[in-house]
Amino acid sequence: MSESDKSPILEAAKSSRSACRLCHQKIMKGEYRIGIPYDFTTSDGNIVTSYRYHHPKCVPVRNIDLVTKLIKNNTTIESAIKELIFKELDEAKKAQKDRSSSPYIEESKSSRSTCRLCEEKIQKETYRVAEPEQVELEDGRSFSSHKYFHINCYLDHQKNPKEIFDKLTQVSINRNIFTRSEAALLEKKLDQILSSDKLSSDILSMISDKPIDLDQLKHRAQELGVSNETLMKSIERGLLQGIYFEPSPGKIQKL
Repeated sequence: MSESDKSPILEAAKSSRSACRLCHQKIMKGEYRIGIPYDFTTSDGNIVTSYRYHHPKCVPVRNIDLVTKLIKNNTTIESAIKELIFKELDEAKKAQKDRSSSPYIEESKSSRSTCRLCEEKIQKETYRVAEPEQVELEDGRSFSSHKYFHINCYLDHQKNPKEIFDKLTQVSINRNIFTRSEAALLEKKLDQILSSDKLSSDILSMISDKPIDLDQLKHRAQELGVSNETLMKSIERGLLQGIYFEPSPGKIQKL
């Protein structure tokens, strides 16, 4: 199937059966919808034009200018309704521009990506922050890529982690990566992760420039309800970053 050369259509929905192709929500009867034409070939070889319907605020950015011109030339729509649709189209353009350049949260599709902060692998099917970047080659060519981060690593380096998390999830919702209910579940899970990380940091504060037994740290972790796995990952991260070193087996201290 390919996009048709025909123009988009603007109409009031005749029923509540059609769903928006971007947000997948129903377009209610009487609401204005934008139909983006596309051609497909039937089983008997005929080419037929049909339409993919969108809320005005969900129109694909590549179609917005054409749809705006269509509405301006429409003499049957009241001015107040036109202004409302123009506003929604402007919001669509801004939202889709934000989606193409703003960091967002997604599920890792493999275990190959590495967190740019802690330099540890991001495990498959765990959520990660994807930050779009434009890579410039020496020969002048460029291409779009991403930098990846563990969510807790990324937020740990932000001044307002809650505000940043809300922005990340909103972009992810706009990209249809997950729903608002899934975002709420992720936020609850993240609260547990950040809480565990904070407790881990309290334990790590016991490490000074004098050697301390790892068993002593593990005992403190048990008292605070932090798993040894979480604690050891934090220590390993510090070893890799050159914050700590092991003066002898079973002991740790700051550099």
